[in-house]
Amino acid sequence: MTAQLEARGWRLEAKTTEISDVKHSTEVRTLHGIEIWRQNMEKYVFPFEKLEVWRLSVDLAEFILGLLETLPPNRFLRLIGQMEAAVVSPGQNIAEGKGRQYKKEFIQYLHIAQGSLYEVLTLTEVFRRRGLFTESDSEEIRNRCEVIDRKLDGLVNSLRGTVGRTRQA
Repeated sequence: MTAQLEARGWRLEAKTTEISDVKHSTEVRTLHGIEIWRQNMEKYVFPFEKLEVWRLSVDLAEFILGLLETLPPNRFLRLIGQMEAAVVSPGQNIAEGKGRQYKKEFIQYLHIAQGSLYEVLTLTEVFRRRGLFTESDSEEIRNRCEVIDRKLDGLVNSLRGTVGRTRQA
């Protein structure tokens, strides 16, 4: 018998055999082991998942991707593709930066995330002007981006040990 379990991109496969003269069969013990493994996988939180700015970035991506799904098919494919790539980039860069060994590298990835956020804002303005996003949706995106931008600034300043905005104007 083979038991399989998949969770968060991990796959566990265990081959079991029945042993009749043992009180608890190997199968039962293996399945119990899979259950413990599954519970531990559900409890594990990656370091970047603890960052509020990462969660907000993923929420923004989900919101905008939902808007993009409502757009007419086969129109503005390049713009939609650019927005899809740009909107997931801040969260990806925050996560990748958090996984780097040195604080300076993490800060660099946070700046890259800010650049991607500004790309999202620019594309949002183009979508608004072309009538693809409503004023209300565009304002919601701007508000969410402002919160994320401020939190990115705060995180960078915290990592540097400085107070206030230190970026170029």
